[in-house]
Amino acid sequence: MKLSFRGAVAVISTVFVGCTSGEPSSPISAAVAGGRVVVVSPSADTLFPDQRQQFSAELLQNGNPKTASFTWRSSDTVVATVSPTGLATAVSPGEAIISATTPSSLTGTASVSVRFPPPVARFTFTCTHLACTFDGRASTAQSSASYSWAWGDSTAVDTGTTASHRYERTGTYHVTLTVADAGGSADTTRTVTVAAPPPPPPVARFTFSCVSLSCAFDAVSSTAQPTASYGWAWGDSTAGATGKTATHTYAVAGSYAVTLVVSDSGGSADTTQTVTVIQPPPPPPVARFTFTCSNLACAFDGRASTAQASAAHHWQWGDGTPVDTGTTPTHTYASAGSYGVTLSVTDSGGTDDTTQTVTVTAPPPPPAIVATIPLSRRPIGSTVGPSGTGWIGQLDSGTVQRLDVAAAQFTGAAELGSLLNGPATVSANDAGTRVYAVTWSGLVGSINAQTLAVEHTVHVPINFNNASNIIAMSAGDTVFVGMTSGEIYKVDLQSERIVAGRTLPIAAGYHFAWNPARTRLYASARDADGTPGSVYELDPATLNVPRAFNTNARPQGIAFSADGALLYIANELGGVLVWNVAANALTGTIATGCRGLGLLRRPDTGWLYVTCALDGRVVVVDPGSGATIVTLATGGRPREPSFDPGTGSVIVPNEGGWVNIIR
Repeated sequence: MKLSFRGAVAVISTVFVGCTSGEPSSPISAAVAGGRVVVVSPSADTLFPDQRQQFSAELLQNGNPKTASFTWRSSDTVVATVSPTGLATAVSPGEAIISATTPSSLTGTASVSVRFPPPVARFTFTCTHLACTFDGRASTAQSSASYSWAWGDSTAVDTGTTASHRYERTGTYHVTLTVADAGGSADTTRTVTVAAPPPPPPVARFTFSCVSLSCAFDAVSSTAQPTASYGWAWGDSTAGATGKTATHTYAVAGSYAVTLVVSDSGGSADTTQTVTVIQPPPPPPVARFTFTCSNLACAFDGRASTAQASAAHHWQWGDGTPVDTGTTPTHTYASAGSYGVTLSVTDSGGTDDTTQTVTVTAPPPPPAIVATIPLSRRPIGSTVGPSGTGWIGQLDSGTVQRLDVAAAQFTGAAELGSLLNGPATVSANDAGTRVYAVTWSGLVGSINAQTLAVEHTVHVPINFNNASNIIAMSAGDTVFVGMTSGEIYKVDLQSERIVAGRTLPIAAGYHFAWNPARTRLYASARDADGTPGSVYELDPATLNVPRAFNTNARPQGIAFSADGALLYIANELGGVLVWNVAANALTGTIATGCRGLGLLRRPDTGWLYVTCALDGRVVVVDPGSGATIVTLATGGRPREPSFDPGTGSVIVPNEGGWVNIIR
């Protein structure tokens, strides 16, 4: 017996020795007895199905070859067949004995093992971006072989001779194909590199809507990456804009080529559309008006309306009178009552109207002298406290008289100064608890309104002239005194001292007035020696003079309009000057027909009361219209007026020896 190896399989050959007829036959005895043997080569082989192997046989006698012929047979033709010349063909897996026999029945054999071959794994692939197709048909394997694909990206294994796989991201992956069949298994690994596809180019699209000249643009319908940029060109030479949405207002009506450019890492794209805008129609007007009325006369102002400059304004007064036109008309009603006033405003944008109720009242009867109270010794100055108590300074008696305005009678007197040197003018604090007076010789006193006691006094220098006027601060106890020689003093009566002073040109008499805010004190200085007089604006804290109003007149009494914009100045040369405070300019003159001295503005009606000492009369005028309400012939020399709101009375001291009450 001989052991041989082919591949991994051992095959054993057996040699039979031929014997003469009748002799027992066995390999060993035959070999020993006769010395003849048949040797088959190769003695063994392993074949794959369909493989062939040429076998040869040789007859040896005592080691020497002898000529012989052979008959070839296979022990299992299902496993292998053999041709008459010894060519064996593998058929199917199994074991077979190939024998060569001489005519004398001497036989030699060889063994054949048929086995399936192991598979060979091979594959090809193609990739487009992240998607790949794999083909394992280049593998050598049985038709029943299985194919298993490992993609190298932790995803599940796939099977099949061909397969496809899509990777999630760019990278290099190790793909392994494993092929298994009855002959065993084999695998092979290849490196596959994939890359994400380049982004597609964007597609620019937009929609828009316009109202008049203003348009809104929206590029949300564009196809682009989230990081894409959007640029707009408006087609009107103005700066463009950015953003997925944008707005633009054109200056004039027309058609414009609007271009949208969309850019991202895939490239850029643009699109252009024609946008047509129209001039907006003019907005409709909005009618508004304000009005002010004095008695039956009203002034209307439609300038608060919103309208074109060419707009027409029509006014219906609600009293049956014809329609008026204009922006700022006036209208006087025939009788008191409430009227629906309608303003209609019309322009190319349309018409709008608005109606307000206007209530007018009949004018009160003109003021009249309702009482004349005798009072000798030259009464000059007057003031009224909040309780309806009046105070009159008597220049020649040295007393200040207390007056019950409602009863038109005096209720007591406070002594300050002396005969021929009494108090010229008086002023009360806002609370009415103190009255302040200054005598001709410069004695300033604080009088208790209840007890009539003089509680504090200060003597100011008179410089050979005399004190002409006094005015108190709202809290009282601090007063301002003017001298005819031009000095103004600030006096603290509580501490009985002069706290400030200012010397101005010779005044020939002062009149004082506070502005409505009580932040500035104003002092009128009548001319001296033919020089035109002025009104001085004073800082009450320091007595500095921020401004002077050069009136070119002879200013006397002064009073402010309710809003503080106008200063009314009684002119001793005649009339009342109307002065614009902010502009420091004369804006008009109200005729009075007399030479003014004292001046009072009545807060409830706004009327001005002008006392004309040189003409013996009191003239009442309406500063709004400039009309004279009434002229009252008082006689004598009417001086410094004051107003009692409780009774609606104006108190006018008269140097002739009495006090008039007018209402």
